Amino acid sequence: TLSKPGLYHYFCAYKRSGGDWNTAIPTLPGVLNTVDIYVNPLILEPVIIQSLEIIDPAPHYLGDIITAKFSIINNDIQPITFEILTIGGRDPDGQVADFPWHTGITLNPGEIYDYYNSVTLSKSGLYHYFCAYKRLGGDWNTGIPTLPGVTNVKDIWVELFQGDTFRVGTYGIGDLDPHFTWELTSMGVIEQVCEGLYAYDLGDPSLRITPRLALDHGTWSASNLEYTVHLRQGITFHDGTLFDAYAVKFSFDRLKYFMTEGGGSNVTTPLKGLYYFKGQPIINRVELSIP
Repeated sequence: TLSKPGLYHYFCAYKRSGGDWNTAIPTLPGVLNTVDIYVNPLILEPVIIQSLEIIDPAPHYLGDIITAKFSIINNDIQPITFEILTIGGRDPDGQVADFPWHTGITLNPGEIYDYYNSVTLSKSGLYHYFCAYKRLGGDWNTGIPTLPGVTNVKDIWVELFQGDTFRVGTYGIGDLDPHFTWELTSMGVIEQVCEGLYAYDLGDPSLRITPRLALDHGTWSASNLEYTVHLRQGITFHDGTLFDAYAVKFSFDRLKYFMTEGGGSNVTTPLKGLYYFKGQPIINRVELSIP
């Protein structure tokens, strides 16, 4: 007596007196010693036998194309015709977001149909998907029975952008060279990828200066003629090059070159090889102390 629905596996077996079971009995050529049968549930209607599955792994992003599938069997004793067979969907706003409809499908008793199709994700947020069909002249069925352990619904979350990207609309970017740029759009981009020794704390109404690549605010010598800046350790550029005092000196030397030989700069005014800002000297000597 078949007591459960599903797949049964049968095989020839024997056990000798005092011996173990033998379930792999040799056969003559062309003779089988196993057989599998499928027992339909006592449900005289279509049944989902393979879960609704989104083939593409998460995470999902706005604009992605996802593919889904499920399998359904005609458990009735008569042929049935689906006017429409699909994966129904509701987008984050509760609007219809169905997968493409498969139409005019007729299944004989015991016949299986594999649904497989794709759709584009047009919104970010939570999507709800479910197996659904509509018979000729009938109503929609969105609660199709399933075999034990099989599911007929699936929810996915769709991210707005891939990764940690933050997009800002703005006008055109000019020069991204920190020593030449002068307009705010380019400066805003440079601030995201370049870093100086110090910066203004924009969260402080007094705009105090805070260390960035510098480890502290530096110290003056007793003569007030030398200023020593300690640098943060373990910092690298985007290409993996180590940040050190040589890199700091290179930046000052590059700025000096542009001021004296490269056509000037919008930041400082050259005077006898010294760096000046509004008539006041900024730096007159670079000395490295590198272990």
